[in-house]
Amino acid sequence: MGRMKSSVFVITINLLISINLWGAADTTHLHTTQDTIALLKSSVAINFIAKADLVIEGRVISATGFMPDKGRVFTSAIVQITKMFKGTVKDSLVELVYYGGSCDGIILIDARGGFGLSKDMEGIFALLDNKTDNKLAKGLQSYFEPIEYIKYLPENIRGPGNHTAYWAGNTYDDLEKEVFQPIEAITRQKRKVFGQNMFERPRQSQRH
Repeated sequence: MGRMKSSVFVITINLLISINLWGAADTTHLHTTQDTIALLKSSVAINFIAKADLVIEGRVISATGFMPDKGRVFTSAIVQITKMFKGTVKDSLVELVYYGGSCDGIILIDARGGFGLSKDMEGIFALLDNKTDNKLAKGLQSYFEPIEYIKYLPENIRGPGNHTAYWAGNTYDDLEKEVFQPIEAITRQKRKVFGQNMFERPRQSQRH
């Protein structure tokens, strides 16, 4: 999945990667790097988590396409945070804005790969904080740009293997051991719990 780019909007991103706690951003503090890679199943996963300003688990409560100017479609998704693994937020809601989506009958698919978020989707989001240009913010005053997304798989859409989560060709069955704990090893932060994900909520609340 590529970064959001625009010929009109130039978005400058400051990567404040755990500077306040751990100094310059790198992954040299990982004494069990190979174990962590084996769990997350990709060194790329380690890189995008280290690069992100905010890493959360959350549920999409709305996703709306819009056109800031002719021919360019973006999507604004409001995400309800259920767990926070890295960064700080003022509220349990964050807005994600990314290139691509549909608006007024126009569908734009980013050739580099799009996020395709829709209501009730859940997963782990690695996000960059937009600090300098809020022109694309729709629902909230500022927004985050998604760089990667580990998608949770509800029972009704699981394929062979009955896997719990999916990202870039990798599948995960045990969120705690294969996702949560490796992320905490990378960020050196304990998760903060805001609420329950689809697997933790009572089964009747998972029905749509």
